[in-house]
Amino acid sequence: MPALIRVSVVLLAAAALSACGGGGGGGVPAGVANGALPNDPSQEEDTEEGGVPDFVITSVAASSDTSAQFHIKVTIENNGTGTGPIPGAWFVTSAEQLPSVNYHHIPLSWRSEDGEDIDSLAPGESIELSAGAYGMVGDVYFLPEQDGLHYGQVWLNPDLSLRYANPEDRVETSHEIEELDYTNNQSEVFTYQAVPSGNYFHTCEPDRHEPNDSTDSPAFIDVGVTYSADTCDDDIDVFAVQMEAGQSYQLKQSDEEVYFTVIGPDMRYVARSLSSYIGDLMTAETSGVHHIVVSRENAWGRLLDEYDFTVIELQ
Repeated sequence: MPALIRVSVVLLAAAALSACGGGGGGGVPAGVANGALPNDPSQEEDTEEGGVPDFVITSVAASSDTSAQFHIKVTIENNGTGTGPIPGAWFVTSAEQLPSVNYHHIPLSWRSEDGEDIDSLAPGESIELSAGAYGMVGDVYFLPEQDGLHYGQVWLNPDLSLRYANPEDRVETSHEIEELDYTNNQSEVFTYQAVPSGNYFHTCEPDRHEPNDSTDSPAFIDVGVTYSADTCDDDIDVFAVQMEAGQSYQLKQSDEEVYFTVIGPDMRYVARSLSSYIGDLMTAETSGVHHIVVSRENAWGRLLDEYDFTVIELQ
């Protein structure tokens, strides 16, 4: 079978990040943490047991030898004051220069180079890991829907609320584990060329609703009107619609692999992962503008074609 994309990976910068961990500030002698003396028992306790980790991706290497099959390796270092488990990550890719709100994300799992189970990293320790996704070991699959230059990045311990997947009952910043610093968790950006070939590559152009990739820039819609949309290389669309308290609504559309998450005016989750193909029902708790997050992806990282959907007010 012909290759679906041709990938050439070029690092845009040296894949080495400066340590941004939780050490002392200016004027503090080397070896002193949190203002404690080097031999102070309180410092030792803070560093080993009561401290907080700070994970940094110090290097990233990516390659591909088949269609949309990425091999990604990273080196992760703990620059914090405490031992912690290695958190999960996303492979983030976009046809736009990263960082961008218009991207597709794939949750990653980790495997050590020697195949040993990964437990945790103590302060100052580092480890080289291979990324996997969708239950595959060492491989990450993604089928882009636009040809041309794409950007890729690994995001360790990401903010889950950016894809409206945080476990809290409202949209708020949420990470898998606590760290001293969350701003240094992204790897260097690399590039690859996506070239359409074969029957599995669905090319697309951003639809008229874009950019509608977050609740900060939704596309406003009306109840009872059918809309057509295409996420293209993004993996979510966000719409805004007026709903009334106590009123029931049906979210109905044309694709069985499209799911709705509904967020109320107070940014609380009203409903999550509604399977809109069967026309799930929901009732608005308060009156006001509600956000509808549409996510669409099958089990192998391939985004689907254009979809139609309608918000129906039930009588």
